[in-house]
Amino acid sequence: MKKEALVLPLDARWNSIKSRLSNDRLRGIFFICCFAAFFAYAFAGLQSGHSWGDDYALYLLLAENILKGRGYETLVTGIIVPPGFPLILAAGIWLFGANFLKLKTINILAYGIVVLSTTKICERVLGGVAALLVPVILFLVPFYYYAQQSILSDVPFAAATATALYFYIEAARRIKSGTAFATHAFFLGCAIWFALLLRPAGLPLIPAVVLAAAAGAFVDRSHMRGYAILAATALLAFVASIVAFHSDSPSNLSLVISYFQLSKLGFVETIISLIYSRLIDEYKNLWILFFWYTGVPVWPVLIMAAFGCGWLVYTKKDFVLAAFTACYLGMLVVTPWTGGSRYLLPLLPALCVFILSPLVLLFRASTTGHNDYRRVSVLGLVVYSCLLLSVVKDMRAGTAIAHGVNADDTSDSKTVELFDWLKTHTTTGDVICSSKPRAVVYFTGHPGCALDSALTELPKPFEPWMRKRNATFAVLILRQGYVDVPLDGLLREDKSVTEVFRNSDYSVYKTATP
Repeated sequence: MKKEALVLPLDARWNSIKSRLSNDRLRGIFFICCFAAFFAYAFAGLQSGHSWGDDYALYLLLAENILKGRGYETLVTGIIVPPGFPLILAAGIWLFGANFLKLKTINILAYGIVVLSTTKICERVLGGVAALLVPVILFLVPFYYYAQQSILSDVPFAAATATALYFYIEAARRIKSGTAFATHAFFLGCAIWFALLLRPAGLPLIPAVVLAAAAGAFVDRSHMRGYAILAATALLAFVASIVAFHSDSPSNLSLVISYFQLSKLGFVETIISLIYSRLIDEYKNLWILFFWYTGVPVWPVLIMAAFGCGWLVYTKKDFVLAAFTACYLGMLVVTPWTGGSRYLLPLLPALCVFILSPLVLLFRASTTGHNDYRRVSVLGLVVYSCLLLSVVKDMRAGTAIAHGVNADDTSDSKTVELFDWLKTHTTTGDVICSSKPRAVVYFTGHPGCALDSALTELPKPFEPWMRKRNATFAVLILRQGYVDVPLDGLLREDKSVTEVFRNSDYSVYKTATP
């Protein structure tokens, strides 16, 4: 009898394990260890230089203008972004100077906020035990360790959207329980407002909150007033963002409109073609996000997430995560450009919760109900757990690769040689054209223009094209994979311009005074 008493039933053993996992002190130690390991690993992988992609230079130019009290503009034409991220960079530059390595720590802190917000979301939706798996999954997302090398708004934007989603879920929970929710509604509005000041792509938060609030009010009509306040908060945040920033420069919406105007297909055909091509793009981007070119298929993750999303909506446990996923993906597939996997970072909280949902569903089913039903559920739990472990293992392999990728294109000897030459042989009034005009403006301080149409039209002679833009110099990148190489071949034979600089990676051509 004593020996049998030592063997606890399955339910009793699980309750014992669950009580330990739910212990706040042990959970706190676990999360501290996870976050400490992440910060150390992420910081160890930071590189001092930057890639050539020149969006970061736009943010840095605007941040310096803010610090120096100059106009919110740059020395090159194009879209002017909202001031949210330049303000963050301005604070970073004021504290640390224009040090790329230190400014990149903003990404590490922001991603920590993404994981923390997702953990809190998972606690509210799935329970505290499931939330323990959130850091394990999100700290192993391979693409993040590549994204952290760029001084861009993507990771801070993902942090703002994750925070907004958490405050909505917490406010909705309080509405259901009849407790005060005004503070959480206020912070929901602040998070949405700041997300819109970081990127216009925060717009899907508005319909997501409105739709989720409408669904919540429909299910629980006794608390319609509370949900109406949450919807109104989102709309007010949108209005406040417009009041805070409005620019007369070209907008992303104007680019979408021009895309449809220039399309040779009809409007319906253009929409269908665009959505089809963008869905393929985003499928590839999702693969890179989770597995980073490891060759592992991403469709199991999609199936797991779709099943989890359906279960959460069906059981009325969540509306806002599903609504935001639908609205945000809808925005991505009807815009004619792709930013790669970085545009999917705001979906990580929803995807993580969706992926963990079937695990919780199967476990609960395996501990309750009829014996035959429990056996099937246990089998499903084992299969799903193995699949989830396989996904995490493959993500870890991708993380190891992405962590070591060299994303530094601007601090090598060839690039330093180029910038030194430009600083020595150009004057303040010289306009420099490049396929990366904002980066050239940032590193040289000269006005710039884009080689956009020249790279496709290959005009000959080239001098009239330059004169039309008041440009004196053209900088071409000759590295593998860049689109400047055909133009370089043309200009070497063009008598209207003169080659004045060349190394293995770059060439510079000069035309007569415009």
